[in-house]
Amino acid sequence: MVWRMWRRRSSRAGETKSWWIESNGNVIYANAGHPAPLLVHGERVVELKANGIIIGALPEISLHRGYAFFEPGGVLLMYSDGIFERQGRDGQQFSIARLKELAIQHQAKSAQEILDTIFSAVYEYGEGASWEDDATLVVVKRVAAEQPAMASV
Repeated sequence: MVWRMWRRRSSRAGETKSWWIESNGNVIYANAGHPAPLLVHGERVVELKANGIIIGALPEISLHRGYAFFEPGGVLLMYSDGIFERQGRDGQQFSIARLKELAIQHQAKSAQEILDTIFSAVYEYGEGASWEDDATLVVVKRVAAEQPAMASV
């Protein structure tokens, strides 16, 4: 039984990612050209690395499936680079490290609450300035074996 198949094609030519999340928690994915999604459970954060290059960069590419396990209570974050590259007043980026810290700290919340918390923190980090890049964030939380909770902006 597959919970959901999620596919995103970015506004940037050639980026794509596909996901299958099975009811037993198995995650099967292909990722070409996107930042590595984060799978969070407890203090552990696993980066689901890209397993291919951006589509269109070469005439032919090979994508390989990646596998992970999505534990009950776990959180999966998928995001665009506009999230972690947002700059503060000092010119420093928000960073993937800060994104990981927020995910660990707030993983007990609902998917929507996690999304709102992270998005607010990133926006405030940029001191309310206009976004210079796309800011996409999808949060999936495995709340039960039958159905994940999902939120996105």
